[in-house]
Amino acid sequence: MAAPDSPPNLQAAFDKASAMLRRLAHVAHVAPPGLAVRPKTQRVGAVELRKDGPWVVLHSAALTAPEPALQALLAHEMAHIARGHPALRRRLRIASVAAIWLVAFSFIAFASVQVAIGNPWQWWVWLATATIWLAAMLAPRAAQLAIYRRQEYEADRITVEWLGSSGPMIALFDWLSTNAQPLSRRLPARLWLARQPSTAARRQALARLGTSEGHSSSGR
Repeated sequence: MAAPDSPPNLQAAFDKASAMLRRLAHVAHVAPPGLAVRPKTQRVGAVELRKDGPWVVLHSAALTAPEPALQALLAHEMAHIARGHPALRRRLRIASVAAIWLVAFSFIAFASVQVAIGNPWQWWVWLATATIWLAAMLAPRAAQLAIYRRQEYEADRITVEWLGSSGPMIALFDWLSTNAQPLSRRLPARLWLARQPSTAARRQALARLGTSEGHSSSGR
């Protein structure tokens, strides 16, 4: 989602968010991360790995969100830190790029050998080979995005556990739906960059989580 416009006055809201983040770090049993605010960023909240450790980076407009929504946003990003998701994502990006280059070079080498030895391939052989190559190129990115989306669901679940209910997450989704606009990308780009599940899918996952907790409580 694209972040909304920036609020005019940030200092008091920033201090409040910093205090929230320190309390959440205590709950998560991790060192408090840094907190940065940017008026121009496409994401409402994210985690960045820097030389001095992880930082939670918010769009400045997030500081004007209702307190439950802001708390959920900070807890969600803190959950990513507590579970080591940012470091894993960095390794996944490196592995994905390496795998794509390996597949590309393998295809080029194989095709070059076939041409050099004068192997008279038919057009359908080239088409089948190119299709397999394309699928192999896309597979690492598809696996990467699947892991990213699973991490988002995990961070949502941990947020609910830390905050005691799904109410703050629902408040966050409500705030995002009215204050953040979906990014306008064409279909191929949306598929390639779909790192997060939709808000509707995340709502459904929280509903299922609440249902399963209700069943387990009634069974005790």
